[in-house]
Amino acid sequence: MLDEELISWIADSESWHTHINFELKDQSFNYNFLDRSDDFYISLVSKLFDVLDENISLDINDKKEIFLLGKGLEIYSLENTRDAFKGVDYSTNMLLVASLYYISGYPTTSFILMRLFEVKQFKTEIQKFLYCFLSRNMYIENTYTSYLYEYLNTGNQTRLIELINVFRKMKELSMQSDPEDYVYFKISLYLIREFKCNNIWTDIKQNLKPDEDLDPWNNYISRKLFQNPSIWSFFHSQREALSKGILSNEQSYTLKMPTSAGKTAICEIIIYQHFLKQQDKKMLFLVPFRALAFELKKNLVPKIKNLGIISKVLYGGSHSIASDYESIEDVNLIIATPESFLSISSLLPDIENMINLVICDEGHLLIDNQRGIKYELLLSKMKNKKDPVRFIYLSAILPNIDNVNQWLGGDQNTLVTSNYKPTEVDIGFLTPNQFNNFNLEIKTFNNKILNYQVGNLLTKNDFIFLNNSTGRLNTYKFNSIKSRTIAIAVKSLNMGPVAIFTPTKGSNGIEGLAIELEKQLRHNFINLPKPSKYARMEKMHNLSTFFEVIFGSEYLLTRSTSIGMVYHHGDLPQNVRELIEEAIRNKDVSMMICTSTISEGVNLPIKTLLIHTTRIKSFNGKYYQDINIPKRNLKNLIGRAGRAGITIKGLIIVPNHKDFDIVEETMLNKGIDDTDGPLSEIIRAIARTIYTKQIKLTNTLLENQNENILKIIDDIDSSIISILAEEIKEDELEDIINELIKQTYAYLRLNSNEKEILKTVFNERGKKIKNYVKSNDYIILKKSNVNVRFYEQVRNYLDLDNDIWFTTDTPVMREWIELITQMVFNIPQINIELVLFNDRNNCNLTREDFMKIIDLWLKGYWYGEISLEMNLSVDKVLRLFNTVLNSFQNISTGIIKIAENLLVENDKALSESILSWPRFLSHGYSEKIQLDLHSSFTNNREIVIFISKVANQFHFYYENKNQLINLLIERREIILELSINNMSKYSYNELVSVLEILE
Repeated sequence: MLDEELISWIADSESWHTHINFELKDQSFNYNFLDRSDDFYISLVSKLFDVLDENISLDINDKKEIFLLGKGLEIYSLENTRDAFKGVDYSTNMLLVASLYYISGYPTTSFILMRLFEVKQFKTEIQKFLYCFLSRNMYIENTYTSYLYEYLNTGNQTRLIELINVFRKMKELSMQSDPEDYVYFKISLYLIREFKCNNIWTDIKQNLKPDEDLDPWNNYISRKLFQNPSIWSFFHSQREALSKGILSNEQSYTLKMPTSAGKTAICEIIIYQHFLKQQDKKMLFLVPFRALAFELKKNLVPKIKNLGIISKVLYGGSHSIASDYESIEDVNLIIATPESFLSISSLLPDIENMINLVICDEGHLLIDNQRGIKYELLLSKMKNKKDPVRFIYLSAILPNIDNVNQWLGGDQNTLVTSNYKPTEVDIGFLTPNQFNNFNLEIKTFNNKILNYQVGNLLTKNDFIFLNNSTGRLNTYKFNSIKSRTIAIAVKSLNMGPVAIFTPTKGSNGIEGLAIELEKQLRHNFINLPKPSKYARMEKMHNLSTFFEVIFGSEYLLTRSTSIGMVYHHGDLPQNVRELIEEAIRNKDVSMMICTSTISEGVNLPIKTLLIHTTRIKSFNGKYYQDINIPKRNLKNLIGRAGRAGITIKGLIIVPNHKDFDIVEETMLNKGIDDTDGPLSEIIRAIARTIYTKQIKLTNTLLENQNENILKIIDDIDSSIISILAEEIKEDELEDIINELIKQTYAYLRLNSNEKEILKTVFNERGKKIKNYVKSNDYIILKKSNVNVRFYEQVRNYLDLDNDIWFTTDTPVMREWIELITQMVFNIPQINIELVLFNDRNNCNLTREDFMKIIDLWLKGYWYGEISLEMNLSVDKVLRLFNTVLNSFQNISTGIIKIAENLLVENDKALSESILSWPRFLSHGYSEKIQLDLHSSFTNNREIVIFISKVANQFHFYYENKNQLINLLIERREIILELSINNMSKYSYNELVSVLEILE
């Protein structure tokens, strides 16, 4: 047991270390351990010997103490603190530190710290062995590493047993002859004994079925050992999943683990095992967002490709395009959002029958108010299949995940819950002190006895600037949360990448914070660093030139990027968000302001996360009031700080005292309410109304509700239609619907009266659909992947006798744009959206304005140019694209699909320009060559439009995409010569890179 004085010194050392990390200039604080640093060091090392006895097994409290010893010792070795101490060899001391972190359950921290050093800094053979082991370096040869290498290559435990015996013998010998080596033999012995039980060989092979073929797993393990960074063992959270039988049991499993705890790695193992056993079947990896699909494409797909597993990533939304289902029958794994998978399954209904493993990542989508019902019904449909489907359901934040586990067919043995996070995360609360400055009160929730304070984190001196007009030093006012948040953010940059979370985009959110940063930089504070110091500014300037093309030179993101800061929110185009994520991931920029979009499953190397505020404005029907964002959303956000394998610690800073309670409660998992999802909630609401008012529930009643209820009815209709075969008998319909009802999560969670309401709602919709089953319209409805309400609205005015459906030869044909706009605006929903947009944005856009915007977009105009043409701010244009234009695209796609399927029945076909029109609209193109370039060359719109102009100028002729690529290679020099002064530097560099890859 550590004594109170030693714990106090360790806490002081953490405070001092954080003080150094922030580069605070105030040295007035008295840290007692600094005056007695030799005593502090000796005490820490002495305690190390007390706890590392090979005959004693360590419990969780022991490991917490070992962790504390590592915290105390690390300051004697880290580059920015070690010069304060004399007489300690910082390299060999780091062997002790890294060993302690490894033993206490933080192997990635151990790995990162050891990789700060080189093997040449260690003198003896045992020191080099320890360095090799802790840094996972396979290429250092000495007396002891040969045993380890042979084990890693073969999995033969005899070699580890032999090594353990050698270490026992050498430990005894060195006790007399070399006390220093004794320390390292003692530690090495302990580490290898632990490693013998917990490593990739034992964890996989001991948890497979007894009769499973081991040869393919030898290949898998070998690849993991030799990848970069290599994997020698699993996290505690991963071992828990393996020990619960996730590889030896074919039941469905539910995993609740924090962000960065290794869920994707577990999925990779499951995918590989499924591939080995059932290559005739497919796997579905469901992700909630395109950004996460994109990340899996970059990280997971290449790894499993090396194992022989073919993947396809579906980026589309609710309507697929031809490239989505090309070769899909040949793939083993489909990665898709729920909407894109539903779309593809409407075109290829047999694809669902090929799937018997469904992985649900970020499974809390189930409780999302907008998309949760469709997600629940998709999983219900998969559960309802004749052949059983195995589910692997993952979530870091779903509170009542045991209920979901039960719904998916699991039991207490298939529920894996872990609070383990491989990176330490602390939370700091900004508090005023008696000198009108601000301290940071840091709470370490993993080890509460280590709470400490960083004094004077923010002071008046931080805001001193030279007034050029007077020549005097002045102090900038820092009495707002906004000004303090920005100042703390730039002070934190010395420790690594910083993200500021704010829930809104406007003057009280991203915009206000970004402008505050500009203001502070204009004042040129003497004592605060600049974000540009921590960015690769050449790359940032290049990116800024690209944003200037897209948004204009005066747009806030363009300006922010040029000073070394980026921001990220949902109104930005998807490709721009991906560029920003990539810049953060590559450490081209270290400061970002973001909304909750950054918590959508995307893993970024964020060291420090500032929570500007947890409150948003909400209209309660009479007035706006401040409400907190849901705690489960906040918990997901907090998990983004401290990425395993990237940093040794994450730090969350809360500048506003009004947010202290909710953040602390969230960290302690207090008050995170259970939820049964939006389908259960709406059924309960309907049940209360029905029983209170004593009215009968009918289709007429359902179809006369508000738009929110109607959207839920649409989702129910779509789900019923999707489970029905193309050839369905009327008398089978009710039984099929009732079986679907029983598979829903809502059915599990509702009481008996509520279940009756659920059945009534579904069966009433079944009656509606039955009318379509009687006619040929049902097939059109199913193939078009639209709901009943939409189909009825479109059929009322769709005129397929108009020659324009067959003669349109360009997507910018005026008559076609007028016709499709008229048809889209015949749908009530988009008129509602346009009214809401005008109200919320103080605009007065008409249908004609909307047509003009579409025309400009198709002709290659960018958002900044459209804003000038329409006299709208760029932000309003982006918001319009993200709301009304997005709906316009979905509606027009549905209309075209209905028209296409109706014409097929009469052996007619739409013109190619109309069939491709949704893609033209989505990407902002007007020529076929642009679509071909987008799908086969690059999705950079600036490059695509430029090359299409070159192609027209030089009369490129091609019959297929391969010929087009060959033309680009042949004309490489002329393309580059013409482009160097005619596109942004960013796009030019990308063009050069893509052409080099083609060659």
